[in-house]
Amino acid sequence: AAVFAAISGAEVLEIWKDVDGFLSADPKFVPQAKLIPELSYDEAAELAYFGAKILHPRTVEPLRKKGLSIVITNTLRPDKIGSRITARGKAAPGVIKSVAYTTDIAMADLNDVRQALGYEQINLYGISYGSRAAMVYLQLYPETVRSVILDAVAGPELVLFMHMPRDGQRALELLFERCANDPDCQTAFPDLPATFAALLDQLAEPQELRLSHPLSGQLTDFTLTRDMLTQFIFNAMYSSDFVALLPLLIYQAQETGDLGPLVSQALAIGEQAGITPGLLYAVTCAEDAPFISLEEAATLQSETVFPLTAETFLQICEGWPAGTPFAGLRQPLVSDRPVLLLSGEADPVTPPYYAEQVAANLPNGRHLTIPGYAHGVAGLHCVNEMMSQFVGAASVDNLNVDCLDKVTPPPFFVTLAGPKP
Repeated sequence: AAVFAAISGAEVLEIWKDVDGFLSADPKFVPQAKLIPELSYDEAAELAYFGAKILHPRTVEPLRKKGLSIVITNTLRPDKIGSRITARGKAAPGVIKSVAYTTDIAMADLNDVRQALGYEQINLYGISYGSRAAMVYLQLYPETVRSVILDAVAGPELVLFMHMPRDGQRALELLFERCANDPDCQTAFPDLPATFAALLDQLAEPQELRLSHPLSGQLTDFTLTRDMLTQFIFNAMYSSDFVALLPLLIYQAQETGDLGPLVSQALAIGEQAGITPGLLYAVTCAEDAPFISLEEAATLQSETVFPLTAETFLQICEGWPAGTPFAGLRQPLVSDRPVLLLSGEADPVTPPYYAEQVAANLPNGRHLTIPGYAHGVAGLHCVNEMMSQFVGAASVDNLNVDCLDKVTPPPFFVTLAGPKP
């Protein structure tokens, strides 16, 4: 209907639905939701992207080009005003329509919570994207911060989706190296890189798979491609525990031709990651997409086994509403606050060099790298004790790091029964 209206010379597109128009919230959960009488194209698309089922988010695209209005009216109540979508929407009293969510907006919310609780200062802990959030908070509200812990540091130099293939390749090569240097792993899985290459060759043509979903138990059919498999491997390398299984699963998949166990485990990891696509793209389409060069991304990806994720990501962002990123987001963090930075040596997405770059401008900062570990290390008992000591003193001085000498990553599984006794 939108395309026909755009090419037919219509002045307005009327869409008749079973509701009065766009509402400020889902009335099933918010009974007092209010009608939004007028919206802009961007506001309507954003609300649709974030779950308003009244309109497909791409409906506005052909109409935007022609400057046509969209009027949404209730079939059962034609006398009601409905919602009008135009190039420039108008404010409605008492109605908040939508906001493009960026890190600085989230941190303003956090500061409001701090004020409401009556805290003069707070201790910040941020892992992965949370480390970006903590660094933005520290720039915006430095006097309210007592100490900061950054785990799996997403520094300002990291552009998500552009650098991920390169950083994932580094983690994969560390996995191969660690297996080669481990007598049990090397004996069980000699020449793991060649085995992995042979497995990828099996997927020169896509394969049809049927397997039980690891969480729901339902039979799942899908087409497995080489890019999908390498992305599964990338996702799996986030987890130090799952990395311990990878050599065995890779070897069994190549030897038997059955990729089911490897894919099942990878699906389980993905389902439990807790990533919300709406929030992910709201933030990254504003804060990472503008800094991606597809030419540079392709150059980085060309020396890896991983797919060109930047291309797909930019395609998503073409239609995703994006706010304006915080001006200091890509600037080096400069602060005299005490900051403890933590990295897993084999992290596939936030490897230690990002933390090293951040630490360079922190006179009261200290960076610790945990050998062999992947993404996020705060859960380790040794690291947890150091974090407690750091927060108690609000200082990196005299931290007891002796226990790090005894920390080793989970041992490799050599059979499905587990590591060698």
